[in-house]
Amino acid sequence: MAEALDNQELAIRMLSHLTPKEKEIVHLKAKGYTYREIADCCKITVYSVNNRFYRLRKRIRELELL
Repeated sequence: MAEALDNQELAIRMLSHLTPKEKEIVHLKAKGYTYREIADCCKITVYSVNNRFYRLRKRIRELELL
């Protein structure tokens, strides 16, 4: 139970560091959209979607160290 609360607090803390566009793509991915579908919805390239997720994962790793 305590681990679940820690994970929830970490997720909330990380979400507060996202830009509106990052929140949008995370939300779409959580709904099961592919990178291609996310790119189409957001009117960006698949490369941009991949790059944003790469940067998000990097930022999450940095936040976990704090």
